[in-house]
Amino acid sequence: MAKRTIKLIIKLPAGVSANKELEAIASTAANNAIAKALTDLVETQKLAKMLASQGIRISAQELMSRKTGKAAGQPTEKKTGARKRVVLSDADREKLIADLKSGLKIREASEKYGVSSATISTIKAKFGLTNKQK
Repeated sequence: MAKRTIKLIIKLPAGVSANKELEAIASTAANNAIAKALTDLVETQKLAKMLASQGIRISAQELMSRKTGKAAGQPTEKKTGARKRVVLSDADREKLIADLKSGLKIREASEKYGVSSATISTIKAKFGLTNKQK
């Protein structure tokens, strides 16, 4: 296995200075992370060999990507924080309508009831709470 070098740059907060103890802690943490990655790789290679003996052809790299949830060779994407679909109960919808009539803004209602601003706008239009354009 080819050896690679990783250079780590750690930015310390103001007031914290680098010293031998801090360097030792950082080095230990990095070495532990590398040891775990190597252990995972060896286990995955063994699993790939076992699967190959059963007629299932899959590479160790593909197994690792499935384990981490990333497709092999694919760039990682940031999670967008998409919300889970929320369905308002009739009682919540009535409270929402009352809040909107009393002047609650769409954005505030969206945060309060955990639904999108588009949902709030749709409810406003459905119950005639919007100003009609001329």
